[in-house]
Amino acid sequence: MRKASSPVITVLALILIVFAASIIIYTWSSGFIIEGIGGSERNVLFQMLKLEGISVPRRFGDLAEVEIYLRNIGSVEAKIDMIYIESPGGLAIIAKNISKTIIPPKSLEEITFIINYTNVKPYIKYVLHISTNLGVYSFGLTRMDLYRLTTLQKQLMENH
Repeated sequence: MRKASSPVITVLALILIVFAASIIIYTWSSGFIIEGIGGSERNVLFQMLKLEGISVPRRFGDLAEVEIYLRNIGSVEAKIDMIYIESPGGLAIIAKNISKTIIPPKSLEEITFIINYTNVKPYIKYVLHISTNLGVYSFGLTRMDLYRLTTLQKQLMENH
């Protein structure tokens, strides 16, 4: 009679087979995942917006016209869906009447919109959110808070 191989060698052989199969399956599936990423997901890496400046040139009643200067430093155009300003408490001020919604690649654009600033409080830092076709960009208004910006403009208008 012939003796079978020892159980230890059989277990080691099975572990080796499972390990080799898992490496093959991982390599095969990750190749498909990389090939499966479409153009729109890759474009997220190439659409980048940079906030160059912000001002409030006009106020009328409870409304203020806000001008922002956005640079698209990416390689695909940015299509703006929505602009809103958020306080730390979660209060959102939605922008109305956005002047321009498409920013070509490698260009600087002035975008104007109207906000209702009655809920803007002093000494609170706000976050400007810009929602585009490929993602949301957030800019902290740390150097000039929105309250000082809108009240400063009001004071300048009253002095003239």
